[in-house]
Amino acid sequence: MRFLKCVMYGVRQIQYDYLRQPRIKGLIGEQEVRIKLKKQELIINDVNTPLPNKAQIDHIVLNEMLGD
Repeated sequence: MRFLKCVMYGVRQIQYDYLRQPRIKGLIGEQEVRIKLKKQELIINDVNTPLPNKAQIDHIVLNEMLGD
């Protein structure tokens, strides 16, 4: 029984360490934002700007502006 507890602790620790990696945290965060923005009219995901000032934009939301 003690061996099983040690194995379960090890598995939990590996999962915890994996989920704390910056890349994984970023992917999870992006997915959460996509889900929340899904109801928006127009959303553009993962846009790369051209060189020389290359950048990557995760989400662009276009929405109708209400005016006078």
